[in-house]
Amino acid sequence: MAIELSNEQAPSVVHTKHPREHWSTRAQRLIGEILNLCEIWLDEPLRLCLGDFDVRLHDKAEHTRSHLSQQLYLTTRQSLLQGRKKFDQHFIGRLHQAFDELGVRQKPASTSFPLSLSLLDSADHDLIVALDQLVARSEARGGQVLVELGYRLGVLVGAPPLEAAAMPLGPQAVTTAFREACKALGLPSNHELLLVQSLESSLMQRLGQLHEMVNAHLLADGILPKLRAFSLPREAPRRERTARPKSAPAESQAPPVEAIPNKRPVASGGLRGLLASQRADRVDRPATTDELQSALRALQKPHSPLSYHVGHELFSSQRLREELLIQLNARHPSGTARTYISPEHDDTVELVARLFEQMDRQLPPDGDAKALLSGLQLPLLRAAISDHQFFEQHDHPVRQLLDKMTEAMHDWLDDDVDGEVAHDLRPRFEQLVERANHGSQRSGLYTGLLADIEQNVAQWRNSAQIMERRQVEAMQDHDQLEQARHRVTRLLEERLAQTPPGHPLRELLDHTWADVLALTLLRQGEESEVFATRLVLTDQLLGHLPVGDRRRLGQNVQTSLEQIGMAADEASQIAQQLIEAGRDHGGSGVAQWLRREQPQRSSEQVTRNSAAGEVGAELGLGEQQTLQRLNQLSDDSWFEFVDPVSGRIRQRKLAWYSPLSGRSLFVTRRGQRADEMSLRQLTEALIGGRARELPAKSDTLLDRAWQALTDGLRQSPLTPS
Repeated sequence: MAIELSNEQAPSVVHTKHPREHWSTRAQRLIGEILNLCEIWLDEPLRLCLGDFDVRLHDKAEHTRSHLSQQLYLTTRQSLLQGRKKFDQHFIGRLHQAFDELGVRQKPASTSFPLSLSLLDSADHDLIVALDQLVARSEARGGQVLVELGYRLGVLVGAPPLEAAAMPLGPQAVTTAFREACKALGLPSNHELLLVQSLESSLMQRLGQLHEMVNAHLLADGILPKLRAFSLPREAPRRERTARPKSAPAESQAPPVEAIPNKRPVASGGLRGLLASQRADRVDRPATTDELQSALRALQKPHSPLSYHVGHELFSSQRLREELLIQLNARHPSGTARTYISPEHDDTVELVARLFEQMDRQLPPDGDAKALLSGLQLPLLRAAISDHQFFEQHDHPVRQLLDKMTEAMHDWLDDDVDGEVAHDLRPRFEQLVERANHGSQRSGLYTGLLADIEQNVAQWRNSAQIMERRQVEAMQDHDQLEQARHRVTRLLEERLAQTPPGHPLRELLDHTWADVLALTLLRQGEESEVFATRLVLTDQLLGHLPVGDRRRLGQNVQTSLEQIGMAADEASQIAQQLIEAGRDHGGSGVAQWLRREQPQRSSEQVTRNSAAGEVGAELGLGEQQTLQRLNQLSDDSWFEFVDPVSGRIRQRKLAWYSPLSGRSLFVTRRGQRADEMSLRQLTEALIGGRARELPAKSDTLLDRAWQALTDGLRQSPLTPS
């Protein structure tokens, strides 16, 4: 990403004397090469950063209820589209300026962004705090590589070793360049905060790669090839479990050097001696429960650096430790005693993180349930830290809430039919997660949340039962109608055995009068007087019984046709044609009606006959076993189906099965029709592995996650995840 900057585009730099003229030829060459490397490397992270920012703006615009806010987000997206090149130019230009200032005598660099004494807008304040914390996290990740880079750049330009805050490629310089680039876009402060979140995920977390690349380039050119830079003091070891005797003298209270990683004996003279004396006077201490709760509350705030990630992804135990340590030591001056996480609290952080990882593995990927689960991680961690019984009591209120919430999200979200996902249920879950995050951590909070989720699930189940019952009743009516048609077909075949195949009366009885007989059989029954009368009419039309009064016969046939929904005029015409068809083999009216109706009705008849006669046909061994198993299933049997295209697994309930027709109906958790399958189709799916019967549930999602966590800890020791 080579960008040429004019004097007007590049940020102005005020120097009393430009230091570049004092650099050696070698230094000028290497600085130029480093800048070229930086421009090339930064191209992709900056592109990803602005792309992620655009996605966040789009999501905010989609979910906001304020028309004004939506318009502001869309305006920012338009400004971003028009000003992306200008953003890159100002970003790189500020880094050029930072390199130009190498070797200039400056005031000690501050590790935070300046706060004006004037009143700040809350969004501006949140932005400054977010940038401070972003720099702190990035410097903590930089470690030894950042220290070595400060030594090499200092030697290169004949200056003392550079601290992280004064380094041209350090986190402070990068965030300063970011602020300069944001000014070019003219973003509102609250939108800049979104861009800070994109900056961290796309650039700052990968900044160590750039530092390693520049270090390697300087090392390859012979700059301090045997450098072993002095490591800055770190926090106390996370798992130091040896208690210090209270009565021990002051000298014996300091832990042995070899017990603290990255801390080596140093020379007693010079700067190292002074630093060692400061470290000797410093006594790190573990954080109290109240301090940890305050740190977690800070991470849960809407404008915290983690606000975007909460509700989108789970945090590993290592990420949680880093964030907590930053919050715990945010106001501690450099060089003073540090606050660390005690072994007991650290175990709680580790166990909660691992428990959520196990639950996350059991949820559908990229679904609403996964995203909502992450929103419960911080409030549940707070509850576990404040109450030691969380891991001991199976009926703990917080564990019950987690159990009900995860089970409900697993069952009721991400269950789609024809691509329609149950997004209408998500807002209710989001409200509960929001209350868990920002409600007061009092004893009644989780009890109230538990009652609410149970009430919601009860309502959803009731609605699902009503919907399922309607689907089953419709299938039963349809199945009974098919059985009635199948019986009528057999009765007509017996009576039409002596009728020529091409006779118009035969065709008309098959496609019209059969519906009359089937509907009568379904409503009145085969033994009813009405059905017997209709069979007599059938025999009279065929000439098997004397007709007598033809006018009365026509009226009875017309009335029967009207009962299946036929209009009076059409019913009268068809009735007359039925009566005359026996004598008029070439009746034009009958032939014309048959040509109009036969294609549709013929296909319907084939479907009816095949569906009605499937179970009666000869069954294979697999179908016989499936039929036997279906007859033994309970009313609440669940199956798992695998989509052959996407591979997605869906759970469906067997709501109804007909032993007569072999047809089965599967519904979703919400009672919606999902799949209708024949006995042969279901058998093929079971044998082919595309479907399987699920065993009755004996445990919940939380139970399975808890057991997996327990088994994992028995197999391996507790180490940071």
